Amino acid sequence: PDPTGIFELVDLLGEGSYGSVYKGRHIRTGEMVAIKVMEIVEEELAEIKLEVDILKLFKHPNIVKYFGTYLRYDKLWVN
Repeated sequence: PDPTGIFELVDLLGEGSYGSVYKGRHIRTGEMVAIKVMEIVEEELAEIKLEVDILKLFKHPNIVKYFGTYLRYDKLWVN
């Protein structure tokens, strides 16, 4: 699904080698989330998949909660 119907980008928190990280808001619940928005680069897909797999494993207050991975045009949203 289109992530803009689920999440709202609020503020840019930082930029790194894989993309930009935003403070976001889950529209339905109002919960604040971290959203990484990145270009899809074929050579980096394995590393992105590993990061997502790690996020799925952890349930801890100091680690961001994984909501899902979404495709919007040519960008991948991980939150």
